[in-house]
Amino acid sequence: MLGVVTAGNALIFLLFWEVMSLTSWQLILTEAEEKSTIDAARFYFFMTHFGFVFLLLFFLIVTDGDMEISFAQMKGIAHAFAFPTLLFLFLALGFLSKAGAVPLHVWLPYAHPAALSPVSALMSGVMLKVAIYGMFRFLFDVLYPWPLEWGVLVLIVGALSSLIGVLYALSEHDIKALLANHSIENIGIILIGFGMGMIFDALKLPTLSSFAFIAALFHTFNHMSFKSLLFMGAGSVLHETHTKNIEMYGGLIKSMPVTALTFLLASVSISALPPTNGFLSEWMIFQSLLGSNQIGDMSLKLAIPFAVFALALTDGLAIACFVKAYGITFLGLHRSSNAKHAHEVNLRMRTGMVLMAGVVVSLMLFAPWFIGWFDKALQGLGHTGVYAKIFPHGIWQMHSVSIHGGVVSPPLLLLTLMAVTGLLWWGYKALRVKERIRHTWACGLQNGCAHAILCHRFRRAYPTLL
Repeated sequence: MLGVVTAGNALIFLLFWEVMSLTSWQLILTEAEEKSTIDAARFYFFMTHFGFVFLLLFFLIVTDGDMEISFAQMKGIAHAFAFPTLLFLFLALGFLSKAGAVPLHVWLPYAHPAALSPVSALMSGVMLKVAIYGMFRFLFDVLYPWPLEWGVLVLIVGALSSLIGVLYALSEHDIKALLANHSIENIGIILIGFGMGMIFDALKLPTLSSFAFIAALFHTFNHMSFKSLLFMGAGSVLHETHTKNIEMYGGLIKSMPVTALTFLLASVSISALPPTNGFLSEWMIFQSLLGSNQIGDMSLKLAIPFAVFALALTDGLAIACFVKAYGITFLGLHRSSNAKHAHEVNLRMRTGMVLMAGVVVSLMLFAPWFIGWFDKALQGLGHTGVYAKIFPHGIWQMHSVSIHGGVVSPPLLLLTLMAVTGLLWWGYKALRVKERIRHTWACGLQNGCAHAILCHRFRRAYPTLL
């Protein structure tokens, strides 16, 4: 992956891209005892090389057969090509198949559950973003400027990916497949931001374009942090319970407090609840969408409201999904003997989760500094700097750059949340609230588990039905 992002010509780029694909394929096969793992790896191998074919076609055209020329030299050849939209489609198919965008997402829910949890964290947290990097590196360096239609297509693909990914996640009971589907969702959110940046750039609205690109970059880093942490937490739970079925968990907050706390932080962030880093980047993407209200193009009057609807529904469903995932996994009572006898993972695994939790928190607390770096990166590509417009009165308030944009104060939200929590805790202690412990209601039966007794009676009464 480091080789991909540091390559300076097509030959080296494709070499490291293929090495990245082959090594990730082998990592999925680390535990190849089960047929499902082999099938998942085979499917991933096919999909990653499906994308590689389109990348190869793209580079053969824009290099005119000389794969050792620099990216800057490709721009002139690409502009002389008679069918630039064909180049864009090759680029999109090649990179978005690796990123897991709809409709090329089908490999992702199979490969992640089959891989080891550290591999899943690396693939979802970083490798998918390498694909996003590749697509927009060549959009900027080789195919720029782009027509409006390309941005609309990216926006629609992003909206569909976000909505379909979260709907798939809601139906999952495999904790790693659930998280993999949320990767599809968040890749879609990133594409919504990039699509809006492309649209504003094509319409000669440089300030709005830079704001949308910064939002997409910010969410790329945010997803890297909280999704890696979620897969680490899922790996810890799997390590102790030996199952990926969340219905077999329960009550793990008591025996795995560090895992539960870090998983909660990542769950709140991926659900885009304030004042987390996930909330800040998605707020910026929403502001990008809402900043388009003065645009009169008919295609945008259809595509952008659909994207707003998809993003809003995605956020609501993501909250519901992680309430389910966290509640079933860590709260309530144990639902299996493995969950009952689980204990906290070893120091090295806890250290990894705590360090990644620190990355999540730093992206929230130091958001102005990260946004400043993204702004400088875009200025290096020739785009308008907007940092002074986002923070016109210092780091205490974030402003949208649109005419009637919103304002949010992350530090104030955090301080308010801490104050309310402290006040509730003080009230709990000051009022000396009594704790009362009651046994779980057993449907009116005095002894034993109601469910077990009823099942036993059913077997005796209707033995032929079982």
